[in-house]
Amino acid sequence: MKNISNKFFVSSAIVLAALLLMPACDWFGGESKSETGKVCKTGEAVIKLGGETVLTTDDFKNYLEMYKVAQMQQMPGMDFDAMLAQLPEEQQRMYYNGILEMQLNGALISKCVVDNRWHKAEEYEKNLNMMRDELQKKLEQDEFVKRLSSSSAPSDKDAEKYYKENRATNQYMQQEQFLVKQAGVNGFAVKAKDEAQAKALVASATANARGLKKAAEAMGLKADDLGVVTYQSAKPDRTIAMKIATAQKFPTVDMVKSGDAWYVYEAASKKEAEYAPFAQVKELVKQVMQQDTLVKEYTKKIAELKEQYKVDVNTPFIESLIKKSGASAQQAAPMQAMEAMTAEDVESVEV
Repeated sequence: MKNISNKFFVSSAIVLAALLLMPACDWFGGESKSETGKVCKTGEAVIKLGGETVLTTDDFKNYLEMYKVAQMQQMPGMDFDAMLAQLPEEQQRMYYNGILEMQLNGALISKCVVDNRWHKAEEYEKNLNMMRDELQKKLEQDEFVKRLSSSSAPSDKDAEKYYKENRATNQYMQQEQFLVKQAGVNGFAVKAKDEAQAKALVASATANARGLKKAAEAMGLKADDLGVVTYQSAKPDRTIAMKIATAQKFPTVDMVKSGDAWYVYEAASKKEAEYAPFAQVKELVKQVMQQDTLVKEYTKKIAELKEQYKVDVNTPFIESLIKKSGASAQQAAPMQAMEAMTAEDVESVEV
């Protein structure tokens, strides 16, 4: 219980700190308005400043509900009410008094700002309007998406079919929850002493499709087994790894120079990715399906709205920005080249 309580209070502190300077009335709808336009609900007074109610019981209860939602997002699956009820009375008192203190600080700051007319400053009003615009846009987008995502959850059968058909190409399914082992290419490599030896080794390995390993042995060399080479591999060298990982034909034997050395590599065979069993990721697959459906519905609806509202875009304005950007880039190029010069480069320049 001690560990759970500590985790609860650490998470509580994070959320409370983030909301510290938010005045209570900003979070709720209601009836009365203050000078700053904040709307407060009715209810019994909890905090008064100079006889004026700045926090009501309705405000406080609504804030607790909002905080509970935020807390559950921090700790998914937690039963907030049960957790709070299990805490000792003194910790519960600390919890509620902490929220009250936060509200009081916010109310005092708000009162100070209003009394000093700081909220009438041009920068304050500009920032406030920008934040209101951004908040309104977000709420509008949330409402828009909410009405697009009303479709029911996919069935297990449909989800399993989707998983088999899309897991190799769906970007979300390349994450560790789905992907057990990455796809790649079984590869081998030999470091040759010079270009001539590399050419001879390639010719020997491709003759009668004997392969790099046998060809290397016949020449007294050893082919390094690189295992499954992926786009992230860097052994024995990044250049060689990429040659193997991007091979299209199997087997492929070729040579490449990396730095001062010549290598012969073989992309032997394709290794398919290994994915988690469907039963293990069933719910995640359904979420991906719903997200995929939402994206398609969103794209379709936006296209319909463009037709409905007769969109007219000022493309010359956008083009004018691009031209300016191009000009700036050209002007900056000589300076960037100068900055990239090393001390040796500078010393080698003839004056």
